[in-house]
Amino acid sequence: MATAGLIRVGSHKQLSASGHEQGNLTMKNKIILTTIVATACAISFTGCSKSEKEAPKPATETASNAASSAVSSLKDTASQVADKAKDVAAQATDKAKEVAANVKETASKVTDAASTKFDDIVTSTKKFISEKNYQGAMDELKKLTDVQLTDSQKKTLEDLKNELQASITGGTTNAINSVKGLFGK
Repeated sequence: MATAGLIRVGSHKQLSASGHEQGNLTMKNKIILTTIVATACAISFTGCSKSEKEAPKPATETASNAASSAVSSLKDTASQVADKAKDVAAQATDKAKEVAANVKETASKVTDAASTKFDDIVTSTKKFISEKNYQGAMDELKKLTDVQLTDSQKKTLEDLKNELQASITGGTTNAINSVKGLFGK
């Protein structure tokens, strides 16, 4: 029998000195192999338990999406503001038309009242002049000092003043002539 390669059956121990070193290598190989297998299993189980996540999107794509969202939001807001502005403008226009109509109506009433007052004063002044009541005619004309007159009304007023002055002058001349006639000159 050879001493270098004898192994006992059923045992892992080797009989020779060189066999003892081989047994240690085999044990080391088994430990290393077991460690490698255990590590591989641990890695594979760990890898299997993780859920796969979506890869993060590039920053440019994220920024582009954010910008698109912001632009869309701004467009919506601008549209809402424009609609509100149109509503407010329509309301303001309607209110301005209403106020203008009221002013026009009031001005028409004031003008009509002033015109009626003017016409009444002119009529009564002419009546006083025809009755030779010159003081009454002058009192009537004084009522028009605070009234805003149109150009045609100013012309009519000037004509009335001239008529009144002519009547007064004519009446004075007639009175002088009558007095002269009485004294026979």
